Amino acid sequence: MGRAKYTEEERAAIVASFINATRELMDESGIDAVSIRKVANKVGCSSAMLYLYFTDLDELLTLAAVSYLEDYCKDLVLKVDEEEDVESTYYRTWEVFCRHTFRHPRVFERLFFEGDTSRLDELVKE
Repeated sequence: MGRAKYTEEERAAIVASFINATRELMDESGIDAVSIRKVANKVGCSSAMLYLYFTDLDELLTLAAVSYLEDYCKDLVLKVDEEEDVESTYYRTWEVFCRHTFRHPRVFERLFFEGDTSRLDELVKE
């Protein structure tokens, strides 16, 4: 008798652990050094298990890159004052974006210009 299917919460926790491990590897060695095997080793599972949850490395990297975009959005909320005029708001938004993209240029380059950007909207929602 095999194991029962994972609940939605269990599945989400497994996916999150893979994404978090990918993000950690990206922070440690850069996005170009990440591989399915390295993520699997970091989580403590086989490479094959990742393919049960992700189409390929590109999808996993994109989901991990979205977490950097999430950091940007959180920072943006803290830095932009609703009382500012439109020009100041635009400048502050640009300033925050630059700070985040210059801190992780390869991540943002990959997020917006490489990989399967046609699914970006869908992956951000996920």
